[in-house]
Amino acid sequence: PYPMRLIAQYPFEILFTPGRMTMFFEIFGNVRRIPVGSGKPVLEALPTAMGRSVGHWEGETLVIQTDRIRREGAGAPFGNPPISSARRIVERLSLGMNPEGRKELRNEITIHDPVVLTAPVTMRMAYKWSPDIEVGEYLCQQDIWDQNLQGSPSTVPWRK
Repeated sequence: PYPMRLIAQYPFEILFTPGRMTMFFEIFGNVRRIPVGSGKPVLEALPTAMGRSVGHWEGETLVIQTDRIRREGAGAPFGNPPISSARRIVERLSLGMNPEGRKELRNEITIHDPVVLTAPVTMRMAYKWSPDIEVGEYLCQQDIWDQNLQGSPSTVPWRK
């Protein structure tokens, strides 16, 4: 799921309900729904840009496996990297502390695609814990336009 790989200033929110984790992303207004602990989804899903995700707990780490990632748009906004229908992504989410002693969400993302890749590719992301910031409406074009008209940087606090 590409929003997890974005290095951007846009926030996201995670909501846990029984049997499900739901992620709300400000970037492009995306929503990601992940069944947790219930095995595979009941219905076979069509491929989507987010894919079909299923999660389970390994101790204090949430392991999410995603498949059925649609080829078109899978790398948006980075273009369309070569991928195959065999692509599978495994994420390992855990909480930790950064060097400054602040809470962060850590995500180890491993991309498996034996048709395109000679070996799995792993990247690590750390997301800053910001409970005082809310996920808002995605207004990238409006924010850029306002900056141009005002001749000043963004007034959105986390974009300064």
